[in-house]
Amino acid sequence: MLFRSTVYYPEAWENRSESAVIADYFKELLFCLQSMEAYDTLGHLDYIIRYSPTRNQNHSYERYGEYIDPILQHLIDNHKCLEVNTAGLKYGLGQPNPDTFILKRYRELGGHLITIGSDAHKPEHIAYDFPVVQKLLISLGIRVFGMNPFGWRCVGALLGVLMLFDGLNGFPSFLLPGAAEAGETLDAVCNNAVIVGLLAGTLLIACSRERIEDEGIGRIRLNALLAALYANCAAVAAAALVTYGAAFLDIMIYNLFTLPLLFLLIFRWQLRRYAKEAADEE
Repeated sequence: MLFRSTVYYPEAWENRSESAVIADYFKELLFCLQSMEAYDTLGHLDYIIRYSPTRNQNHSYERYGEYIDPILQHLIDNHKCLEVNTAGLKYGLGQPNPDTFILKRYRELGGHLITIGSDAHKPEHIAYDFPVVQKLLISLGIRVFGMNPFGWRCVGALLGVLMLFDGLNGFPSFLLPGAAEAGETLDAVCNNAVIVGLLAGTLLIACSRERIEDEGIGRIRLNALLAALYANCAAVAAAALVTYGAAFLDIMIYNLFTLPLLFLLIFRWQLRRYAKEAADEE
């Protein structure tokens, strides 16, 4: 509420310039955020332009950046989410709220916590134009492979290096007949740890959620998983027809990792294609 009236009504805009009202709105918004902590997400940051006299014709980040930057920095410093709301698309603004330039600035300042909303007041508006915003966010680079990808990749790489000490026999030596009787108990334990660690690392990488995880990402993830499952089953069936004995056992050991790795490759490829399509549309 500004000057005892909300921005929904003409009284809030009477006898004052549009830019002054919008500037006061951003200053009041920052004051509200600084006055409370019991929230997780700031919704549709610049939604005031829906109700301004010229709507978004005169609105730009450059014009109000001095008021918007402190808001974005406050969210980042306090680990709060910035919502991207698709209602601006629904109401004919041609952009979500906040707009692309504010989202770029949020990213530049180090922001990464994003949620997507549609401000739906009717069933048909639930998740309205989420794929459009999904592509926009990906094209802006607001996407992260897992919450801490460096850590999981390091774990997988370290365990892979440890397996080199086993000589890469084609499959772990503790599976060889008589290994335990030959006094290779320590090797068996180490190889077990390597196998379990590699599986855990692979699954953590493959199953880490995107920071922007909505219905669009969910569909891409499901399609990638199905494609990987089909490809893996086809590979195992082909191996069963042409290999026998220890060679087939060798393939089955590697098959522990092929499904999540295939899924990972297909999923990242589809996301990259999705981002390229969004960039082409821009």
